[in-house]
Amino acid sequence: MKFPFRIAVPLLAAAAFLAVCATFAVQLFSFRANIERWARRDLSTQAELTAESLREPLATQDFRRLDEIARRLKAKEMILRVRSAQGGWIFHGGYKGGTIEEYVPCGEYRVGVALREGRVMAPFYNALAGFVLAVLVGVLAMGLVFFTLYRQRVRIRELAKLERFRRDFIADFSHELKTPLTGILGAAEMLGEGRLEELIHKEALQLNDLASSMLDLAKLERTDAPLRREAIEVTALFREVVERFADEAAAKGIELVAEIDCPCVHGDRELLFRALSNLVANALRHSGGTRVTLGCEKAKSGVRLVVADNGVGIPAADRARIFERFHRVDAARTTPGTGLGLAIVRQIARLHGGEVAYEPGIPRGSRFLLFDLI
Repeated sequence: MKFPFRIAVPLLAAAAFLAVCATFAVQLFSFRANIERWARRDLSTQAELTAESLREPLATQDFRRLDEIARRLKAKEMILRVRSAQGGWIFHGGYKGGTIEEYVPCGEYRVGVALREGRVMAPFYNALAGFVLAVLVGVLAMGLVFFTLYRQRVRIRELAKLERFRRDFIADFSHELKTPLTGILGAAEMLGEGRLEELIHKEALQLNDLASSMLDLAKLERTDAPLRREAIEVTALFREVVERFADEAAAKGIELVAEIDCPCVHGDRELLFRALSNLVANALRHSGGTRVTLGCEKAKSGVRLVVADNGVGIPAADRARIFERFHRVDAARTTPGTGLGLAIVRQIARLHGGEVAYEPGIPRGSRFLLFDLI
């Protein structure tokens, strides 16, 4: 039985957090031990110096001098204590509570310098307070992160569900739409050659193209759509595209040419043929130029397939949206088309791990690039 990934991640994060806290705790209490050691060392040094200063006053019973030294130490928040060799107190400056102190021999007397433990440990207590605050902040931050991840996960699931619904709806709608359209086309052909019949046939063809394009796009957007990769001779692929559109190009007086020296790429031949066909069809129907060229360019990341024309180009205001579904530069819909051709091209490029881009031609026209194909 596999361990659930969604449980493993929080457990690993909690273990890492506890390990960090344990490390900080060890370092913190090591710091405490060092503080005590440093304090005792400094007090021992101070006691030795004080003992030397008290040799003469104690020998001469100069208690005024003793009091002066005691006041000087008190200014440093230290307390002087002097005990006789027999154990009686000669001088005791205070601090009956917990202290850190050091005694050193001084002839018949023992001199000690004491420092209140709270003052010595003040850096440790400050560090401890900071550590506790950091732990609390860390716990709150982890809780916030996990809550955010949970909400994001829920949101992603909801979006995935909506996306599946959208794709299924488009696929089902397109599939159901094709059946009556086929009947309309058949009926229009049976009516004869009249003007009304011709209009019905034209509009039915337009609806049929729209349904087919929507169905194709829905299939391409499925994450489990199969991609048959094979070595493709680009020159032969270009030749097939030229042959398909040769009659249409000749009828419009447009020269359709293709380069004959292109490297091979790996991908789905049928999908790449569809992408190039859509680009050529757009150039023939919408560019208004006299020449359409299929070519290729080598790049560091792979091969770029290029479809270029010398027509009017695409206005700058529309360039950012030309690959969106149903967006058409011809807002009046005076030219045939479904507005899905370039969206299909983009999806085919992405299925191959690449992308499609538009560049304005020089000095005029348009260039569409399918790039990062390997």
